[in-house]
Amino acid sequence: MDTSLVGMNAYGTNGVHLGQMCSDRCIRKDGVVIFRIIDFKVYSMHSQCLGRYANGVGTHWGGGVIFSLLEGDDLNSNAGWS
Repeated sequence: MDTSLVGMNAYGTNGVHLGQMCSDRCIRKDGVVIFRIIDFKVYSMHSQCLGRYANGVGTHWGGGVIFSLLEGDDLNSNAGWS
């Protein structure tokens, strides 16, 4: 995984803040692992494979967005989101 992703914030649909990317390829919220990225696949906190990960976006196998990784603390400050 690209180390530049560490510390980036994960946002779900409708701009909901889900957590932050850690160096162990986990997205955590308040210290709890909510997603793991292993071999470009997204796993839930219960180790269920949910879909794929590519270019900062986790998607379900059918194509729906699970999360997007963005820099900064404020969702509205990131380009592409309004």
